[in-house]
Amino acid sequence: MSPGSLPMNGNLFPTMQTATNTAPMVDRAGPLEDDTPQTNGITAEALATYTRELADDSMLGRAPAGPGELPTLEYLQTAYNRIGLEPAGNSALPGSPANSPNFFQQVGLVTITADPSTAYLSFVGTPEAAQLKVNSGEDFVTWTTTPQNMVDIAGGLIFVGYGVNAPEENWNDFADMDMTGKVLLMLVNDPPLADDNRFGGDAMTYYGRWTYKFEEGARQGAAGVLLIHDTEAAGYGWNVIQGWTGEQIHVPLSPESTTPTPLQGWISWDTAEDLFAAAGHHLDEMIVAATTQGFEPVDLGLIAGAHLTNTSRTVTSYNAVGKVMGSDPAYSNEYIIFTAHWDHFGVGDPIAGDNIYNGAFDNATGTAGLIEIAEAWKNTVPAPRRSALFIATTAEESGLLGSAFYVQNPIVPLENTLAVINMDGANVWGETTDMTIVGLGNSTLDDTLEAALADQGRTRKVSFTAPITSHLLAPVFRHSILTPGLFSLASRPNSPSKFVMTITRIVTISRPTSSIQHGISVAPHLI
Repeated sequence: MSPGSLPMNGNLFPTMQTATNTAPMVDRAGPLEDDTPQTNGITAEALATYTRELADDSMLGRAPAGPGELPTLEYLQTAYNRIGLEPAGNSALPGSPANSPNFFQQVGLVTITADPSTAYLSFVGTPEAAQLKVNSGEDFVTWTTTPQNMVDIAGGLIFVGYGVNAPEENWNDFADMDMTGKVLLMLVNDPPLADDNRFGGDAMTYYGRWTYKFEEGARQGAAGVLLIHDTEAAGYGWNVIQGWTGEQIHVPLSPESTTPTPLQGWISWDTAEDLFAAAGHHLDEMIVAATTQGFEPVDLGLIAGAHLTNTSRTVTSYNAVGKVMGSDPAYSNEYIIFTAHWDHFGVGDPIAGDNIYNGAFDNATGTAGLIEIAEAWKNTVPAPRRSALFIATTAEESGLLGSAFYVQNPIVPLENTLAVINMDGANVWGETTDMTIVGLGNSTLDDTLEAALADQGRTRKVSFTAPITSHLLAPVFRHSILTPGLFSLASRPNSPSKFVMTITRIVTISRPTSSIQHGISVAPHLI
């Protein structure tokens, strides 16, 4: 939004130097209008105010390691302090005086910026392939996740279907073919099988996510992975892919990490059709074959060549972490974790003259919910027996990096974590009657949620258009553990690295009565 164009209805934090600091405060203790929904003190008014403030131009789009990070962290610290959360991180706010509260967990990151003007992609092997002219941005988008100044690759082009290796599903799109040094073409999403008991049925599994595709390509030793964009299967248009330019953020490789494929990227549907035709195949026929049990990869008989130049830098970003200790010594070492990512895309190419990507829906709404739930939890009487951790994570838009870092460096031991409830894109549609869940069937918390919804006369639904939304609603905590007692998570045999599902991910796509307002209603069954 352009400065001054975002209407502000109140500033909860007058100490923040934002464009809203002259607006009246929301009276947290005052009476509400008769028609204002309220649950444990959570109000639509406060949620809207937090959302407006977090999405204000003064936050500069909240990009990790960008100019909007510090004001965003200041905002979160002010909220945590006002609520009375205990600091639970390992770092104070950058630039803070000595003895400042440690509300932050440092997250080391590497940023890599590809120069799209240097990117090219070419194919040889048939006269038709050699004549294909593909343009960066219009027909393909490529990048690298390794901090190297130049990427040059050439390798045989192999179509590997959905790029899935899932022994527990008796599915291997790579068969016995050696993929070392190859450039792999993959479809997005899970294989769409008729058997609802496989690959999560209608709900997307991690095998369907683009992050998994690149990870599996690396495990196979490929030189590059190109995903074929399909708006319906991906859930977002080619314009979203075109936005994956500029500075990209990654977690530095650890010694035990699999080295990523040097080249990663997408090609448009039209480009894929032309490419398959140049190789003597039809894309539609190849897709049908890829859904068949026993599919084997197809060598297209072409050589793909790619070039890319990059710059990189090492940066530090932060998860914002506060806690409320449980009141019962017998249970206070057990935690429920609430999460929402605070980051968005920062400042970029102007759209209608506006270069700030405010991220009101994704995910100022979820962060607003995190703050409101934290305050409701803190003020619950009698106090909850179990403890709660509230984490606003960084770099979700870059691939869930802040949450992945937390899993590798947990503040609370994973075995003491009973549940994780994440908010990403909260309900902005108004009153509805059911709640949609990503990851339904992956934990015993489903029963807890169903009981809470029944108390409200509402129902649960499997992920609403899950394949469409799962690029946003993917696992927050990508790890495979089994937790005792109230909650358990069943992992897949030989599961992909750092996968299975969010311990539980309760996300409202389109349906509850003000989704975040009722999110806290799950808590009494846990506390």
